[in-house]
Amino acid sequence: MYKDSRLQQIMNILNSVGKIKTSELATKIYVSQSTLRRDLVLLEKQNMISRKFGYVSLLGKTNLEFPYSVREQENVKGKKYICEKAASFITNNMAVFLDSSSTTSFIPDYLFRKNKLVFITNGLLHAYKLSKLENVTLYTLGGHNPRSFGGTVGSDTIAQINNYNTNLAIVSFGSLLNDSVYITDKEQANFRLAMIANAKESLLLMDSSKFEQSDFIKASTLKIFKAIISDKKPPKDTIKYCNKHDIELIW
Repeated sequence: MYKDSRLQQIMNILNSVGKIKTSELATKIYVSQSTLRRDLVLLEKQNMISRKFGYVSLLGKTNLEFPYSVREQENVKGKKYICEKAASFITNNMAVFLDSSSTTSFIPDYLFRKNKLVFITNGLLHAYKLSKLENVTLYTLGGHNPRSFGGTVGSDTIAQINNYNTNLAIVSFGSLLNDSVYITDKEQANFRLAMIANAKESLLLMDSSKFEQSDFIKASTLKIFKAIISDKKPPKDTIKYCNKHDIELIW
């Protein structure tokens, strides 16, 4: 089993049980104690887990950002469903901002029937996929690329975003609670908000695993979005807020 797959399996188990004996964990994922120890050291350095007295436990989500290699493997079916729905908002001759989140990474898979599109993205995987499409003119945003992030951030990235004026911004955030979206990192919040500010309309793509949670930074209320697209029905308070402010909900 490849390392990224093992890390994802470890995180899935911990997300389910919270805490487990290291010996039991090794048995569950069919690896040696030495291999598991190396994986746990890596996750501990990334502030995702804690090891103590023969047990490993999941740290709280607040103010933590899981590596992109882990996030891109989470709820893949739900993310594909969300991106397929979001692609219906993209029409011919449209210019689109696409953020670097793992939730939006499947958008390029649903563009084959569109014509004369322009995409601007800070996502590395997104840019790679879009570069293969003959119907897309691609602009990539430069800037600082933090390790395990999957895209560029920083003042250089935002300066480039401000040079464009698009029809649509497609973004995701780390969590959703009641009427607001949250994220773990200020730089990540800033480039998403810059995309939204420089687009005529914006879509929020949010898989249901992020519902009723809050991260370290409150990025914005939901008022800035034309529509919210998810794989499951949002919580009641979110639905009530969206109905009041004429925000379209799709699931």
